[in-house]
Amino acid sequence: MRIAPRLHLTTLSKDERQGLAQLLQRTLARLKGLLNDPPYNVILQTTPSPVLMEEQPCAQISLADYYHWQIEIIPRLTTMAGFE
Repeated sequence: MRIAPRLHLTTLSKDERQGLAQLLQRTLARLKGLLNDPPYNVILQTTPSPVLMEEQPCAQISLADYYHWQIEIIPRLTTMAGFE
């Protein structure tokens, strides 16, 4: 599951950040109810490293111009075994 806002994290107002927190809480509560409280990972994807981007041809473009952050929620529904 992915939450990908239209605005950059640094441009969110206090009310928008609070709304995002409430959305995340509601989403996790629904996941808990739907899948019987599974373990899960919450990952905040941010921008790539600016140091690595300096070597790319598009380095003149600001990362904030084209990369949006996102939150990923990955429930762990299976048990790893063998050569997975």
